[in-house]
Amino acid sequence: MIESIEENFPGNYHINITKKNKLERSREEITKKLLKKENVDIYYFYKYVDDYLCIYNSSNGPLGHLYLLRTEDLQSLKDIRNIIPSYAWDDTISKKTFDTYQYISKREKNLNIEYLKNKEVDNNIEIVENNNHIIITIKSFDHRLKNKDFKKLQKFFKEKNSNKDVIIDISNCTGGSDYYWVDNFIIPNMYPKKEIFSSKKRALFLDGNLVQPYLDFFKKSSDYKVKEINESNLKNIGNLKNFKYLVEMTKGDTIINTKYKDKMLKSNIYVYYGYNTSSAAEDFIEFLKFNKMAKLCGTKSKGNSPFVQPVFLKLPNSNLVIRFQVDYRINENNEVMWENGIEPDIYVNNIYELEKFIEKERNK
Repeated sequence: MIESIEENFPGNYHINITKKNKLERSREEITKKLLKKENVDIYYFYKYVDDYLCIYNSSNGPLGHLYLLRTEDLQSLKDIRNIIPSYAWDDTISKKTFDTYQYISKREKNLNIEYLKNKEVDNNIEIVENNNHIIITIKSFDHRLKNKDFKKLQKFFKEKNSNKDVIIDISNCTGGSDYYWVDNFIIPNMYPKKEIFSSKKRALFLDGNLVQPYLDFFKKSSDYKVKEINESNLKNIGNLKNFKYLVEMTKGDTIINTKYKDKMLKSNIYVYYGYNTSSAAEDFIEFLKFNKMAKLCGTKSKGNSPFVQPVFLKLPNSNLVIRFQVDYRINENNEVMWENGIEPDIYVNNIYELEKFIEKERNK
């Protein structure tokens, strides 16, 4: 596991020297713990792995989607298996894997450790209307909640038929699936356009064994261009000696509107976000910014949006599954996007400041 992370995970070259020293010490400590015991209970091995991976965490969760899957994550992975590209995983899902996680779950319950949270909640999306505008608050872009949440949106806006400004609050949305925001917010609001595009993204890759299936896919596809890194094609990036490839999209992804004859949200759209906003939620604001579909408000996002689906790796002897990005995103100016985030159009510190701003705009 540790070797796979070192060879394939760009986060090793992003973290500071203090964390690198801590990682080395943690690696040694885990090795000593395991060597002391002839038989290591899988629950305790799970805890050793989790403790090690947590060192990579930034101040707001896993760096580069690096984490050990929980029981609920594994069920979610099973649900979306048909939409995960084959190059992003091997035989991650198996009966042995589920048996292992079920055992861990039972151990956690016996020890009164509450790791598991049910994401199938009624209040993932909340809609509040006041005299001047409507606030839609979304906690997660979990694909399992997509249809349920969209029915709630449709029902509200069909009944109200409102022309009030809308604030979409994703300040505490840490991600989920792009399918959520595409189906629930872009397609219902792109009329009269027949098609719409995303920006062309760029990323750096190492030369590890887990990266190769991705590169093979990119090289066969006309949608990507793969270049070996040298000083002439990336002059402004700092230390590049560990990176081998630059991958660029040749065109943006296309979203086709085949159904709607009107917009669900009929007035101005303001999207409020901040440092807790990451992953698929950042893809959402990046898409909105590129297409000028909304005014982006708040503070910088986390900077944790992947170029491609993070890899799922099953550890061979334990059946545990870890996940992490293999890409290191950069923008068109060769600026690293990890933890730099996406700048808003309008800086506000909280949603109340945004409401005052909207009120001033309305009274002009």
